[in-house]
Order: sequence, then C-alpha cells, then structure tokens
Amino acid sequence: MAKIDGTSDLLAALRSQLAGRTGKSGAAGSSPTRTSGDTELTANRAVAPEVLQRRIGGELKSVDLLAAGGKKRARQIFLESVLAWDLGEDLLTDGQFGHLIRDVEASISADPKLSEQLDKLLVQIKNESNSNT
Repeated sequence: MAKIDGTSDLLAALRSQLAGRTGKSGAAGSSPTRTSGDTELTANRAVAPEVLQRRIGGELKSVDLLAAGGKKRARQIFLESVLAWDLGEDLLTDGQFGHLIRDVEASISADPKLSEQLDKLLVQIKNESNSNT
C-alpha cells in the first residue's frame, strides 16, 4: 500500500498554522517541545502511516465526498485520526479536542491551496481503500 502522500506537508502546514494561532514561536513545521510524553508519542507513532491510511480509508467508505456535509465529515475524520496519531491518543478524550478540530478545519478552509490539497488526499485515500476491498 502506498504512503499517505502529502500528509507530511499537511502536518507541517497544520503545525505552522496552530503555532501562529497559539503564539508559539519556532520553525514552521517543527513539532511542539515534547518532554515526559515522548515515550507515549513515540509508541503511538510506531503505527505505520499505512495502517493509519487504512483506518482513515475504512471510515471514509460510507462518506459521500461530493456532499458538503460529507466533505466536512471526511475532514473531521482525517484531522481527528492524524492529530491523534501525531500528538497522542489521549488527545481524543480532551474536552477541547472538538474545538481544536473545528479551528484547524476552519484554518484549512481559509487557505484555498491547503483546502484543495486535503480534499485531493481524502479522495485518494478513499479510492485506495475502496480498491483494496
């Protein structure tokens, strides 16, 4: 199975936008400083990108990417999955995680190039998932 092409670029752009929104300094695309959770994050990211792609693809199977609501749901699925994979599964239980997802999705929507890139990636993941079943 192919890697999730473009995910690294999207993560770098997301990190840059999040850093800008929170006022953190640092190089664009750099990861937040990690301390005590390093082991957990490393273990979480030990899940191969291909496994993450299959998970996302499985969830996208029932989503209509052409419908406005479906497109929004697909973005939510993608962002929740990738951010939890990148930052740790504990993030999913944080009460503010939904707000974070909405803010990140709004930032992506405000950037036409990034928005188009994400939409193309979602179609690619869904198509690859459908062809593997």
